[in-house]
Amino acid sequence: MLDCNNMNRRDFVTRAAVIATAALCGAPLMRCALADDSEPLPPYSIGSLADFPKDGLYNTLEKQHQILIARENGKLYVMTSRCTHHGGMLNIAPSGDHFICPIHHAQFDEAGNVIHGPARKPLVRYGISADDKGNLTVDPSKIFDKQHWDDPAAFLKVS
Repeated sequence: MLDCNNMNRRDFVTRAAVIATAALCGAPLMRCALADDSEPLPPYSIGSLADFPKDGLYNTLEKQHQILIARENGKLYVMTSRCTHHGGMLNIAPSGDHFICPIHHAQFDEAGNVIHGPARKPLVRYGISADDKGNLTVDPSKIFDKQHWDDPAAFLKVS
């Protein structure tokens, strides 16, 4: 038990600093815990099919929307750019054929599968659609885990 009657100035300042530090570190965590995430983000435009002309990885919208785009084997799909391990922002590897997390170096292939841990879960994909003019829309309220990557709303067929 804490004996306040026999506490000197140094002990008081030390304990006050520890309490203040704990309070400052805990405030952001409390904001995250209390945040209302029940409202999904609305759909948004990501350009046109012409912006993604060939197979490959695209991160042009990574910072703005936290997404990565891949075109592969006749399909165009959109994935989260957040690592499934600790949420680090993924980058395209220098080789250009996979994504890498700068925090713990987890790696994901162009489809979003884990190819090197510590991440264990693949990336989620978001709904994507195109209008008759080729304008692309991402719907982040439609989330597809790996078991649902074949859902027609999880990708676009491209030629």
